[in-house]
Amino acid sequence: MASSSGRLPAALQVFPLLRRYPTIRPRRLAAVPPGNTNPVDDANSIQTCIRHIYHDLGVLAYAGCSDDQIRRVGDLIARVVNSGGPGAMITMLEWTGRTERRRIEMLGREDIWEAYDAAYAGIIKPRILHQVADAAFRAHIHNRISTTTRLDPAKLQLRERNVHIKGVPPPRGIIHPTSEGERILPVDAFTTTSRNRHPGTLSCEMQLYSGGGKGEHVGACRIDYALFHLDGGDSGEAARSMRPLWPGTDIPADEEGGDLRGHARSVVTSDVLVPLWELEGEVYGDKADKVVVATRYDKGGLGERGKKKKKKKRTTRRPPPARREEEDGFDDEVDGSVDEMPAFEREGESESQKRPTDY
Repeated sequence: MASSSGRLPAALQVFPLLRRYPTIRPRRLAAVPPGNTNPVDDANSIQTCIRHIYHDLGVLAYAGCSDDQIRRVGDLIARVVNSGGPGAMITMLEWTGRTERRRIEMLGREDIWEAYDAAYAGIIKPRILHQVADAAFRAHIHNRISTTTRLDPAKLQLRERNVHIKGVPPPRGIIHPTSEGERILPVDAFTTTSRNRHPGTLSCEMQLYSGGGKGEHVGACRIDYALFHLDGGDSGEAARSMRPLWPGTDIPADEEGGDLRGHARSVVTSDVLVPLWELEGEVYGDKADKVVVATRYDKGGLGERGKKKKKKKRTTRRPPPARREEEDGFDDEVDGSVDEMPAFEREGESESQKRPTDY
């Protein structure tokens, strides 16, 4: 039992009834238990806490809070929503450049995969991810060129050099079950651009998060473009001359804040995560500590339940000693003896081949 419960989040071990609802997924981080009081500087741990923040707040509501604690939970939800949701907070932690956000509401049943698991129902197909990202990237680049340069966006050509659809973290579905049936959630797309390590290449990255108050990661795509501009008139040989555009020279690069990522991490931790951990410690921190200690007790080799069973040494059975027969004062081994030979072989032996019995 310890091995199976040890894989569950601490909140689901404290409240086993929540295991019946697969859509409730509180965080599972050994470094950040419920009611954590230690400083957390790891970017991956902070992003994981942000991805599961709505689920952790739901566990607090299920556990039961006082009036003052309920107000604090409402303040935390307002801070997350005012920051743009978990998606905007994660992109703020990951990206240092300028980020654009847009709402996508055109996805239909033909654009998503059907699944039996409620947590993965409605995963966006890779083909649709590519189409949505490519359209958003082209609109973003054209808008950038028209507002920051004197180049004609109509004479701009974009050629894809690399398309990468990320699978980590695993995307969730956008089908949300309700009392009136299933509905497809809107999608919030966050876009940013940066210079690629290859000369003349612009990298565009998009992360998609479900709207409607969930804010779960539903997909990500990155496309590297080679930019070209058509020089000359509209017709003739001069119109066929194309020259590459260099990000940073022909096109201004996105401004990058030096320590913007570290500043955003400290703000998110102090304004959102630390108050959340304090509430967890007040509401069910004692129960969570007992669960964590019990899990370590079972796995650490202490007590009868945690003791590792000693492996018994495998002993190979030795073959029994060869049976000897005493025959006229001589001990003959069974191997190769006449008594063990088949009868038809003994009958065919010559007199010289027979063993003497009298000396």
